[in-house]
Amino acid sequence: MAISTCLQTFAPIVFQNRIIGSLEFNRNLSAYTNGFGDVADEFWLGLKYIQEITNLPSDLRWEAVTTSGVSGNEVYGEFKLLGDTYTFSASKPPMKAERNRITNDDLFNSLNLVPFRIDYDHLHMCVNDTNVDDLKAGWWYPVSKCEHKFFSLNGNGRLPGHDEIRLRSTRMMVRREQ
Repeated sequence: MAISTCLQTFAPIVFQNRIIGSLEFNRNLSAYTNGFGDVADEFWLGLKYIQEITNLPSDLRWEAVTTSGVSGNEVYGEFKLLGDTYTFSASKPPMKAERNRITNDDLFNSLNLVPFRIDYDHLHMCVNDTNVDDLKAGWWYPVSKCEHKFFSLNGNGRLPGHDEIRLRSTRMMVRREQ
């Protein structure tokens, strides 16, 4: 039976839970496709499962807490992963009623229609003030458009362009649209 068939509630399904520095998220594409970690602790559910869950209209919610205790979250509608590249798609803008930002940047909008990648070396030319090695992890990195803001909740806790912000923990989840 498919995962999406089993999900009959509107409860959120966590697909990423991270305490920065506890579990290594610098993994190969197979690990990101199939998932890794321990669902009782830190984990990445797996792109193929996230894609299956989001084959029906779903909201994406991300939450993060900085090392200074500031928390933030945003919710995006119509979230899904497209095709065999697990391309990020969220066609609705962030829901203002459920927004609490850590930065003033609309970070997730820069991910729309970007394929999932584990290679980030090309970002060295895009970032002057951030060590790209802090991003080591799979994510929806821009292919070549340096003008887009980018970040990774799977990285080592830094947001490019925001060196003063260090993340302590992150969580991403989906909830079926009601």
